[in-house]
Amino acid sequence: MSMSDEERRVVDGVLLSTDWSLGEKRLLEWRKGMCGGFVQSLFDCLGRADDDNLLRLAKGFPSEVAAWRRWAQGDLGQRWRAMGINIDF
Repeated sequence: MSMSDEERRVVDGVLLSTDWSLGEKRLLEWRKGMCGGFVQSLFDCLGRADDDNLLRLAKGFPSEVAAWRRWAQGDLGQRWRAMGINIDF
């Protein structure tokens, strides 16, 4: 996914910041097409998982599942959009 210089600066700021969880950073990398195969597959899996399977996945990937829930049910996407990050496919 192509990013403007300004958007890239903002994304880099998020990835280097201690204000964001590891799961949130990985989710952002996934949305921007910046992650490796495992993280790509993990977030693809989270997108298909029902609540029971999300609970199971949270045992091994608590930060990623928490970030997924903030993305799918919370305001994580709105927060990124407000910063100027395009997270739509």
